[in-house]
Amino acid sequence: MKRLILFVLVSIVINCATMQSIPIEDRSRILNASYDITFGTTAAFFNEKGFTLKTIDKESGLIDTDYQGGSAWAAVFSGTNYRTKINAFFRREDQNRTKLTLTISTEQKQAFGGWQASTFTTGQALKTYNEYFDEIIKRANSDMSNQQNTNMVQPKEQNEDIMALFEEPKKETVLIEIQKIVQNYVLVINDQNLIFQTGKQFELIRDDKAIGIAEVLRVDGEKIAFKIILDHKNNSIKITDKIQYIK
Repeated sequence: MKRLILFVLVSIVINCATMQSIPIEDRSRILNASYDITFGTTAAFFNEKGFTLKTIDKESGLIDTDYQGGSAWAAVFSGTNYRTKINAFFRREDQNRTKLTLTISTEQKQAFGGWQASTFTTGQALKTYNEYFDEIIKRANSDMSNQQNTNMVQPKEQNEDIMALFEEPKKETVLIEIQKIVQNYVLVINDQNLIFQTGKQFELIRDDKAIGIAEVLRVDGEKIAFKIILDHKNNSIKITDKIQYIK
């Protein structure tokens, strides 16, 4: 009997997860839509669901929402004791394909004040991510189809003029060298007076290709600590990897 109870308790612990602990490959999708459509559709969707867009940076491919309290969209978050925020990271695969990575952070209000990361079963967490992706993909596919139909009836010159209205000025890219690696954390020296904020994400670059995400954990003067989340094809960080900063 004791062994059975122990087995059940271990099974419960193993199958529990925070929303952030879900592997990155399960929090990422390749959308058959252009970068512009994927970015715009996702931003509009978050806004429609009541999330305040705290950071929206199309050039670096980042959308951060503020915490939404009260009754959130997903059923597992319902109730006034929960609050949720979402981080979305975008990467252009080609002209009509975009990789979208979501990180959902959910916290529960504690009895004596303060907030703590909520835990769910792995199945609940994956279901929530799937619900978000399904809705975003459906809308992006619809917007992509509408754009293609519109392009069929508009002269090429008119399309180019319209797209020029949405073009953003090119920004300077800086590759920052890694000074120290400890497991999946790295330290860099900010000797160029660049601006870093805790929680902001950047791309980790190797051989001119993005291989993962670098999230700012701590800023201490010129010393910046990052947490690295690698794509599933890469299993280790190299001292020659660089963090891409877009001014």
